Amino acid sequence: MNIIIREEFIQDKCQTIIKNSEEEEEFVNELKNKVGNIDATNIPDSNLLEKIMQEFTFITENLWAKYSKYVNITKCFKVWLNEECNRDLFMYCTFRSRFDWKKFKKTVKKTKRSSLMKNSRNYVEEQEAVEPYELGQEMQATSHKSYQIQWVSMY
Repeated sequence: MNIIIREEFIQDKCQTIIKNSEEEEEFVNELKNKVGNIDATNIPDSNLLEKIMQEFTFITENLWAKYSKYVNITKCFKVWLNEECNRDLFMYCTFRSRFDWKKFKKTVKKTKRSSLMKNSRNYVEEQEAVEPYELGQEMQATSHKSYQIQWVSMY
């Protein structure tokens, strides 16, 4: 019996532009400006079309390299994961010291807490405009594992 074992490449980083960031806005604006300057009014043959496509590809690749950055791929998306966490994780992975591990854990804890507080504030601000009856209906509909929040309207 032969068992074939082959090495599998698992990608752990990818190049991306963060959605709704300044980089995304600048990338889109600069792409619009540069692509708008390409003269595609008259394309008599396939050679000219090929040249236009090469120019478009060149512009897109250069802008992508300029505005994108490498991020770690995780099993599930973490809203709170930021540059500071990535930096401390990289330091730990590089040197494998106990100090770097503790620093990373401390950074994650601080970042998670600030993200939770920010999200809580945003939720409260969104709900301030909702009438009490509507808020009560929404809270009755939602449940969390073993308990359910109930709000009885006074109207």
